[in-house]
Amino acid sequence: MNEDVSLANSEYWNELCGSRAARKLGITAGDPQGVQTFDAWFFDFYPYIAGERFIPWGSLQESRVLEIGLGYGTVSRRLSGVSKHVISIDIAPNAVEFIRATAPEVSALTSSAMQLPFANAVFDYVISLGCLHHTGDMEAAIRECVRSSTRWAHGIDGVQLLFVQTLGCVTTRYVEIVA
Repeated sequence: MNEDVSLANSEYWNELCGSRAARKLGITAGDPQGVQTFDAWFFDFYPYIAGERFIPWGSLQESRVLEIGLGYGTVSRRLSGVSKHVISIDIAPNAVEFIRATAPEVSALTSSAMQLPFANAVFDYVISLGCLHHTGDMEAAIRECVRSSTRWAHGIDGVQLLFVQTLGCVTTRYVEIVA
């Protein structure tokens, strides 16, 4: 079943997450000015992501960071400006191609969050925003985040966000519950 869900997700998300917002903003995919406009809109629309509460932007310079679920690549582009070691994955090939075109300094590959192609404890931070609940097995995806991370697994995602809001903590608490 997970392979069927992964294939369906790959096909569905091949239209970049955020495309509807980009169209409303009059942005054409691939236009450098449009990408900057989209990124500015994204962080204005989601101010809690731009701050330090969920993603410790100011502490990432020497960190090895994995982002799962790229959409328009906004978070990966920002990560590449604050960390020297960013790898981004998405199950949809178009998202990977888009980040490669708009941020060539980011290493990007097509992969499933449920089977990360990395060794244990290779990343200092694993970041996923609004993605893991689409995998078909969110618990397995979270386990993979924990497995591949040395210290942290941060995410803002469907069920996880409820834990963040009700417990007043980041996803690390939720990960401890299911891992």
